[in-house]
Amino acid sequence: MAVSENDKKVVLDALKDIGAKDPNSSKNVELITGRTRGKGPRYADKQLIASILQTLQNERKVIRKAGEKTASYYLAPAAPVAPKPITPVIAQLVTPEPEPEVQKKSDNPYL
Repeated sequence: MAVSENDKKVVLDALKDIGAKDPNSSKNVELITGRTRGKGPRYADKQLIASILQTLQNERKVIRKAGEKTASYYLAPAAPVAPKPITPVIAQLVTPEPEPEVQKKSDNPYL
């Protein structure tokens, strides 16, 4: 079953609204389903929400925390953005001129 981007957005918004941002505040599927019910009757199905959460987990947007009886989910921390390397402006403006090719003389006297 393919999960649409809208379905993913609804579940991610529900997790944000509930406040599941770290392992200590993770929420189970029933609480997430209760929050998504307001978005339409489609989102009242726990199986659908569980499959959307599984897809989000595979995309590393949600982290699953296993419990004794049920699993709970929370939002994955945002990946740090790597800084862009700084290139000097002078190096961008000045391009080196290609050196002319010098023909090498052969050691062979007959050439």
